[in-house]
Amino acid sequence: MIGYPDGSVRLRAKSIRWAKMDDEEFSRLYQAVFNVIWERLLSQTFSSPLEMENVVNQLMGYA
Repeated sequence: MIGYPDGSVRLRAKSIRWAKMDDEEFSRLYQAVFNVIWERLLSQTFSSPLEMENVVNQLMGYA
C-alpha cells in the first residue's frame, strides 16, 4: 500500500510477469482471471466452467 499526505492510501500494482511468479501466485492469478472471463464473457457460450477449462487446456496443447 502507498500512503499519501492527505491520509488516503492506494494499493501498489504488482507485476504479472509469469517468470517472476511462484506456482502458488500464478495459480491464484490464473483462477482470478478465469473467473472474470467466465462471469463476464463465456458463461453464455459454455455450459459450465469445467467445459471452458477443457477448451482452454485443449487450446494450450496446440501451443
